[in-house]
Amino acid sequence: MKNTYGVVGRIGTDAEVRELNNHKLLTFSMSLDRSYYDKEKKERVDRVEWVRINKFFDKTNAVNVASYLKKGTLVYVEGIPKAEAWIKEGEAVAGLSITGREIDILASAKVEAKANDDMPY
Repeated sequence: MKNTYGVVGRIGTDAEVRELNNHKLLTFSMSLDRSYYDKEKKERVDRVEWVRINKFFDKTNAVNVASYLKKGTLVYVEGIPKAEAWIKEGEAVAGLSITGREIDILASAKVEAKANDDMPY
């Protein structure tokens, strides 16, 4: 059995679809917000981690799914994690990608922004 991650975050870039070995590959970046309390500084520290999401489709329905996955959308992704490393501008960089098995939309970017505009405070 493989390890799976379940994460909730916001889409950072509109989803893209590419053709790869007779399959459709849907990809997008996702921000994961985390915070912790720094005891030395006596303050809360907020951090954003970026994760690359990949999801394979056998049929053309990847384009339909991608049309709903826009920047700012809140989603739940479950899948298999993979650590990656590469060279960017002469420096070693590391990151995490998740090959998604399930993607659920929790709130669209426009709906949530409108809901926040109606708040009385």
